[in-house]
Amino acid sequence: MTYSILNDLSHSEFACKATPVKVIKDHSKCIRANKSILDAYLMHNLPEEAIENSTFYGLQSARLEGEIFGIDLLDDGLYFSLEGPA
Repeated sequence: MTYSILNDLSHSEFACKATPVKVIKDHSKCIRANKSILDAYLMHNLPEEAIENSTFYGLQSARLEGEIFGIDLLDDGLYFSLEGPA
């Protein structure tokens, strides 16, 4: 999965039916997609401050429930998924 910074700034998933397996698959897909978007963003010649403060947010929703999450690069090759409000 490759994303261009000019095309996508976030990836979100929305589902009508929420089974436990679907929720886990969608959450994993959102994390991987937003990691790829963050990678594309960081490939540009950015100041160190912009890189340190770069977090990409996504939304996963199933029916009336959902969660906002963020992906952050903590160190070279070390990504962290931040779970937000549900």
